[in-house]
Amino acid sequence: MPPTPNDNTADVTSDDTAASTADSPEPSSQHDVALENRRQRHRRIIAALRSLRFGCLLALIAATILYFTCRSGITKVAGSLLSLSWKGMALTVFLWACGVVLWPEPRHDRPDSRSRLLAAIRSSLMLLPAALVLVSAGYTTTSVIRLWRTVFSTYTVNLGEALAYSAGIATFGLLLSTDVLLRAARATFEPYARQSLYGSDPISSRLLDLRDELRTQPWRSTARARGPRALLALVPVMALVASFTVPYIGHPSASRRPVIAQTTGPSVNADQLPEYPSGFTSQAMWTKNLPPEQNVTAGAAGPVILTQDGAIGLNPRDGATLWSYQRKGSTLWSYQHEGSAAGGVIHSPDGRYMAMRFTEPDVYASLTDTDGRLETSMPAFATVVLDTITGATIFDWRGDSPLQLTDSAVLYGTTAYSLTDRSKMWDLRELTINGASGSNAAQAGYSGTAGHSTFILTLPSEKRDVLAPQNDPTTTHGLPTLTPWSSSTASSSATNPGPVVIDGWVVVDKPGGKQVKPSWLKEKRRDTEVQAVNLDGLAGIPGADTRAYELGMTSEVNETASRQSGTLVTFPPLPAEEPPNSSPSPLPLWESSGTVGSVFNPRTLTVTTAAQTPGLAAASVGVTQVTSGETIEGRLTVKPGDGSPGASIPLAPGTTFSPPGDRLYNPQLKDLALADGKHDDNLVTAVATPGATIIMLQTGTRFSGTSRIYAVGGEAR
Repeated sequence: MPPTPNDNTADVTSDDTAASTADSPEPSSQHDVALENRRQRHRRIIAALRSLRFGCLLALIAATILYFTCRSGITKVAGSLLSLSWKGMALTVFLWACGVVLWPEPRHDRPDSRSRLLAAIRSSLMLLPAALVLVSAGYTTTSVIRLWRTVFSTYTVNLGEALAYSAGIATFGLLLSTDVLLRAARATFEPYARQSLYGSDPISSRLLDLRDELRTQPWRSTARARGPRALLALVPVMALVASFTVPYIGHPSASRRPVIAQTTGPSVNADQLPEYPSGFTSQAMWTKNLPPEQNVTAGAAGPVILTQDGAIGLNPRDGATLWSYQRKGSTLWSYQHEGSAAGGVIHSPDGRYMAMRFTEPDVYASLTDTDGRLETSMPAFATVVLDTITGATIFDWRGDSPLQLTDSAVLYGTTAYSLTDRSKMWDLRELTINGASGSNAAQAGYSGTAGHSTFILTLPSEKRDVLAPQNDPTTTHGLPTLTPWSSSTASSSATNPGPVVIDGWVVVDKPGGKQVKPSWLKEKRRDTEVQAVNLDGLAGIPGADTRAYELGMTSEVNETASRQSGTLVTFPPLPAEEPPNSSPSPLPLWESSGTVGSVFNPRTLTVTTAAQTPGLAAASVGVTQVTSGETIEGRLTVKPGDGSPGASIPLAPGTTFSPPGDRLYNPQLKDLALADGKHDDNLVTAVATPGATIIMLQTGTRFSGTSRIYAVGGEAR
């Protein structure tokens, strides 16, 4: 019997699969049974499509939440995403609208108006918008994913909002496609059916039916009937979360901070700390291989290895690791200029604390266009203060303000903090110092080591430096003229902004002292009578040493020898006659005589000449050749300036990539400053630390950067 075009039917909803067969007429023939089976099949299809559409709506809400909660911190991303997707989204919505027009609800066809074959072909063509909606949404999603991939592969920045946006586009396309299919399923039924499957059934009615079902039927029956549809609704949500999580988790974003990995060691009383050795044992106590870009400096309890992203404290007796600090993702500034404003490592006078400067991972400000190019910003900086005995973090600041360290306080920017309890002590902007306050307040004189209890401040209005006790910075004292210091990387001491401070002592011009300038020298450099003085003594700190130790005549402080030996070293007087091979650098002036004039040891309060100094200050370090029978053996040699026995350490074959006599290893045994004069050609150096003198020899190939350190003991003086 053909269907009547004006027959109405109740819509088959997701809640009516359990409807009683009593609501429909009893099948009277085999035709009616087949028709009822088709009806039930259509009901299941419609219920599944409705559940899938509801799941797409939930997934779209989840994508919106992920977009706002997992953002990268880069601006202008939203505009770029809209520029990439608006055309594709507009086409997707247009195709969906076409599907809505093609499948009005309800729609009934007369059986004699078309054949079943033609009806099938027509229905297939009318379903084409549902497929095209998915194609359009997929193409739009691909454009956004391509942007995300470009940014990630180029800058290692994960645009979380782009991932969420692409997932949302895909979900939106699936939602519209499912809606078209649902409309088609509602509007299409067998031409010979008596009733259509469409009828008004608002969501409020479905909620009331669900409530009644939960009240009247066992929960297991309800779960068994509705469970598959609920699982189907969760499929889009789970697929979206998985597609977002897999590429997002574990990858850095623009706002991600470096990962800090830290292990600390036991505390040691001050009277149990090792002392600086004076003199050398003939053999090494221990050796250790270092990866590229690692170096050694001195801590209070022994050597500290400076890595690319942190530091490692070693036991000077056996080389065992005492503590470690790694700031993964950051880069430690070069420690070779530690006393200057450009430096990366600053020590307290007693070596107990160490401040390190890091360049943080690049922070990108905004997305410039849809090609995936990020606008770079200035690299961020971090300043970390560590306890060199335990490796514990005392302070961790985001910034690179000027910094000075005393034994118990740190001046960071304009604020002083206690190193013992981390409390704020005072702020220069809140004080009046020699009439300077507020916006014109006193500033840190330089970045580097200060006195044991004294800071060096600069008064902008007076354009001069003063000494200020850390407990009362308003009581200032004049700072004598500091003797210039020379760096092997600088052609003039005028380029160096700060003094060399060793254990709280500095070299100053002697008041009223003599000045001598050789007749051949046309530069401003001249010899001046200098002294070693204690900064605390100059600042009037109670109990501080106020004596001045005479260092003779010099033109500059030997910065290289001073920092590597932990003593104050001056250059000898300028030669009376012009050297044959003079150059803009001052080092060749002392090529024949050596660069060590006087050595002041702040721990023993003694002044010696190069010929009287047993330690590293006047020593020479290099790789020499020793003939043994018919073989030539390379030895790592340390030759003290006073002629006392030094170290002679045999090198295993293959330790160096060049023969032992190569000039790169200082076979002539020039002193520390002369050997360091051409840093790229100096592949062996040394640094004095409590408990051991560390000799570092570059191994492997010349440009590999790998090295081996040798710890040499000696008598503590």
